[in-house]
Parts: sequence; structure tokens; C-alpha cells
Amino acid sequence: MVLRTVCPRDCYDTCLMDVVLEEGKITHVKGTAVHPFTSGFLCPKGYSYPAYQHAGERLRYPMRRTGKKGSGQFERITWDEALQIITQKINEISSEFSPQSILVYDYAGHLGFISRWFPHRVFNKMNASFVDYTLCDAAGALALNMHFGTTCGVSPLKLETAKLIIVWGTNLYSTSLHTYNKILKAKSKGAIVVVIDPIKTRMAEEADIFYQIKPGTDAFLAYGIIRLLIDNNLVDEDFIKEYTTGYEELRAVAGTVELGQIESITGIKIEKLNDFAGLLASLKPAIFVLGYGLQRRSLGGNTIRAISMLPVITGNISADAGIIYSNAPMLVNLEKFTRKNLRKIEERILSMVELGKTLTNTRLNPPVKMLFVYNSNPCATLPNQKLVRRGFEREDLFTVVHDIVLTETAKYADILLPAKTFFEFDDIVFSYFLPSIVKQNKIIDADAECVSNAELARMLAKALGFTEKDLYDDDATLLGEIYSYLPDEAKNSIDSEGYVILEMNPAIVGFPTRSGKIEISSSIAWKYGAPKVPLPLYEKTDELWLITSLRRDTIHTQFTKGADERNFAYLHPDDAEQIGVSNGDMILLESVNGKLELPLEIWDAVPRGCVLTYFSKDVNVLTTDEMADLAGGAAYNSTQVRVRKSQ
Repeated sequence: MVLRTVCPRDCYDTCLMDVVLEEGKITHVKGTAVHPFTSGFLCPKGYSYPAYQHAGERLRYPMRRTGKKGSGQFERITWDEALQIITQKINEISSEFSPQSILVYDYAGHLGFISRWFPHRVFNKMNASFVDYTLCDAAGALALNMHFGTTCGVSPLKLETAKLIIVWGTNLYSTSLHTYNKILKAKSKGAIVVVIDPIKTRMAEEADIFYQIKPGTDAFLAYGIIRLLIDNNLVDEDFIKEYTTGYEELRAVAGTVELGQIESITGIKIEKLNDFAGLLASLKPAIFVLGYGLQRRSLGGNTIRAISMLPVITGNISADAGIIYSNAPMLVNLEKFTRKNLRKIEERILSMVELGKTLTNTRLNPPVKMLFVYNSNPCATLPNQKLVRRGFEREDLFTVVHDIVLTETAKYADILLPAKTFFEFDDIVFSYFLPSIVKQNKIIDADAECVSNAELARMLAKALGFTEKDLYDDDATLLGEIYSYLPDEAKNSIDSEGYVILEMNPAIVGFPTRSGKIEISSSIAWKYGAPKVPLPLYEKTDELWLITSLRRDTIHTQFTKGADERNFAYLHPDDAEQIGVSNGDMILLESVNGKLELPLEIWDAVPRGCVLTYFSKDVNVLTTDEMADLAGGAAYNSTQVRVRKSQ
């Protein structure tokens, strides 16, 4: 039997999948051929799903902690016992402290709309606190909204017809295999591919032109190109006049950039940038694919703002050209769907990035006394990991974790609850790269006593004695509510094909700014304490920048089972010689937050002044929990480290 569903992971591709079911087991999966982005193939993570679904280490029953927090020692209990303990704690904490002392920590481990957002109804009724979802793309999202009124841009399906493709700060071979494939097809048709990245990645190896930039200097590089475009009369004056406002302010700032400083600051020769400026002005349509790592820096928002001006002043914002960053369609009224009207106390939002500081803050009023974690693994994925885990170790902090396996966070749970996989329930996924809505269909019955996030929310509501009907809506009713926001043709497509692709490109549907145009000089920047136009700023360090790239076979801490978890640190040969270390040596990476010992590999793909290590469950012991310049975003990539040989 072949059934169709979608991969709901936090991934650009959101692949439509055909699932082969034999005798009640998933035997293999494949990409749906008719889907224009999935195109009949999956990434290695997708192909591992049968093993993932039937893995022996899955959590199957509710459990109660018996050992020290973090030890992973639990005993099996019944659902009735688990719910009784949880509800008793909720009532005690709400009465003694405040309902705001209950903090819900959820994120994008599963992007099903129901799975992620329906539980908020119960937590809103509870008057709990929430986190602000700023780890991933927050700084860059606000940056684009300041100028375009949206994060949405050109569809990735347009890549195959582009004449020029600029991949800036992302290794698509690891993070979006289908985008990588589209770019290679475009290249085979004659498109010029330019990659700008600190690391000579697999994507960089495939490029026609590779600029190996010094980390943290991207905005200055963008302004250097802007200056060259202006000085050489290569801007699209007609486009600027008709579709933008505020160009003269950008032009004035660009005039302050010293072209003679570009090479020393960015590492890229001015002659090469002259060539790039010529390509950008002459080859249309051009598409910029911007990675999220660019804006996970202390000046990350400014960086995205500066780069986004390049397609604007060259007239590369159209139905076929522009920026690909986040094309997330949000058609549902989230405030209404999550029933904010059930709250009796003002909502408190706490920083994701600073969770460690929050949990160890003895002056916080009201204090966090209970954590409810789902769809996330903060003890591995948050920066300043040592401080985060110190917070989780508090004996006066009651923690509930709902997950599929025993994650690093689950080991700290007081009550651990077993979750369903996405193969075990219906949902709907809003894809954030290809602007689309995709149906998640139940393929197989749930394992043992596992429940979905939505089912758990309904169980909690009942255990707490809540009577509001909206807290008990079943999945079919919730799907109907989501469908009510969609046009009929979209609903019909989802029902017949399993998905619908939407048009979100503001060059087609209109720019939702105050002026209705691209605001080169932002009319809303003042709200966020930012200048009207971006600035030619850059970061520098006397130590080494830490770069934590993503692996091809994992998504942060997901899919790590069976993967080679032995990590390495990579240094440029010149840095290794200066430090006095050789291949195979154990080296110590030290930041202000922690230390990490790793074996060394010397690799000239890494630029001087950097140390590269792939993301692992331990790397965030080093990373900074300082915030980016916009939206309270994470600044992982502004982590500075010292490196020495281990003693």
C-alpha cells in the first residue's frame, strides 16, 4: 500500500512523500514525483524515516524521574498518574506564585500547524508564559519587513530560469538538497552561480565564482558593491524611480564607503567586486538565496538589510527575480486560532536566546517554577548551554517534556511523556521556503501509549477541569478551521493533490509597506531603534570566529541516531602552524562560556581566523547568548574562541 504525506521537519524543502506500508510497517519512502520541488527524491534524512519510525529507543509510556536531574533515570507510570502529578503542580504553582510562573517552551521540531499551535489554547486558558521564537531567522525577518513589508520574495521554482544566482551564506548541499538541485539545473542551462561564504563548501565548489569572505563583514561587502554600482552608473534608475522610496539616503551612506578598505576588511579584492557588479547589472533575472546564518550575528539584521538593497537598486525584484529567505504563508489568524481571548492575565513573553539567564535569575518576578517542553530540545540547541543546563538542574523547577526519544532535555524531565511521530496523526504544514500548504496524513497507528501534542492538550484540559468547548476540538474540526481561511481552489488542491502552492511574491501581489513600494529608507525602522537605511558595519575579533555548520544527515539534534557523532575542529593550515598544532592533535576550544575538546583536522577550505566544527549536541557549550541587533535574534555566529593544544 502506498500512502502520501509530508516531511514536517524544520527544513526548507518540506518534501511530499510516498510511503510504502506493508503488514502495518513502513518499509520505505520516496519523494513524490509530481511535486515540482520534491521532484521524486528525498535527502538522506528522509530516506532514514522507516528506521526512525520503528526505532527501539522510542519513548512509549509516561515516566517519572527517579534519579538526579539529567541522569535519564525514570520509572514507568500510568497516564492517569502523570496527569494527576502535572495538574497538581500547575494548580500549586499558579496558587503560590502565578500562572505566569509556568513557562511553555516549544518551537519548530514539528511544523504541523495543529501540533504546534493548538496546545496554546490550553496554555492560554492556563495564563502561562511563552517564549519568543527568536533562535532561527528573527533578525533577518524583521530586516526584510522593514523594507519590503514582508519576508516573502521570489519562488524557488524560479531558480531554473534565472540567469544569475547568488548563494550568500548557506551550504545548500547540506541544508536544502532540492534547492541545490534546482541551482545545478539552472547552471546546466547557462546560469552563472556565485557563492559568498566563509567556508569553501560543496555549494562553493559547484559555483562559477566563489568569494571567500571574512565572517561578519557581509554588510560592508554589500555596501562596497552598492558603491561600485552607483559610481559606474549600473543601477536601474527606472526601477528605483517607479518602485522604491528613499534611494538618495542609501546613496549618501554608500558614498562614505572607502573602496580601498574592502580587501583588508572582507578579504575580497576590489577587482573581483567590479566583475560581480557588472554581472549583477547585466544578467537578469537574478536571484539571491540568503542563508539564516548571516543574521545569527550581533549585526545580523543590518547585514540582511544591506544585502537586500543589491537586487533592489539593480531592478532584480520581479516575478522571476529577487530574494529567497522565508516565504512562509501565514493565512490563519494565529491569535484567534490559539484563543488568546481565554487569557485573564496579560501574556508574558520571555527570550528563547536568554533562557539560561531566565532560569538562573533569582530576581525574576514571578519566577519560572514550571517548564513544559514540546517540539524542541533546548538543552542541546540553545546557546550558552552550561547556563541553560544549570537552570534545568534546579530542584525547585518542575519540568514536563513531551517527546519521541530521550533527548538531552528529556533527561532533565520530572515527568516524561511519549509523543507520536508525524506518521501517526493528521496535520497540515505551512512550508516556509516554497510558499505552500501541505497535508500531513496519518499513515500508521500510534506506537504503545504515545499521543500527539493536540491529544495531550485535550487530556490536560480535561484533567484541569476546563469546560471551554474550543479546548476539545478534534483534529478534523481544527483542519476545518484552518481550511476556512483558504480560498476554495487552495482547499481543492490540498484535497486532490495533497498540497497547494501559493503566490506570495510581493512583486506580484504588492508590497505591504506604508508607501506600497520598496522602502529603501524604512518608515518603521524607528520603532526598532534602527537607522532608516542599513549601514556599512562589520565585526572583527582578535581571537578566532567559531563557525558551527550543519551536517547533511541531521537537523540540529534530529536524525543523530546512527550518524557519525565524532566531531572535529577544522583550522586553516596557517592558523594551525601559528598555534603550534598538527593533524590529529586534541585541541581545546575556549570561549567566555565554556570549553570543548575536539580532534583537529587541518583544512584549507576554512579561512584564516576561523575554527569550524559541525553542529553537535555539545557545541553550544561555547556559543554566546548575546542577541542580534534586531528582534532579539540569536547571535551564535558571533562567538569568539581561543584554541590551544590540549595538555
